[in-house]
Amino acid sequence: MSKLLNDLILQSRNDTAAYELFLMNAEALVNRLATKQPTAGVPAVLHGKAEAIVLCNNLASIAKMSLR
Repeated sequence: MSKLLNDLILQSRNDTAAYELFLMNAEALVNRLATKQPTAGVPAVLHGKAEAIVLCNNLASIAKMSLR
């Protein structure tokens, strides 16, 4: 029983650490978007234009859909 409880505690700590990392990454993304910092792989002309970036990032899937 003690082993099971220790395993659950360890899993909880691991899950907490993973969630904390996720939150830190999400915060960094929000900060980058709020300051309109350039996104890697996006043409400079699109920086600061969220809708255009979404379209640019999805051009391949949009093209596939139109070919059907």
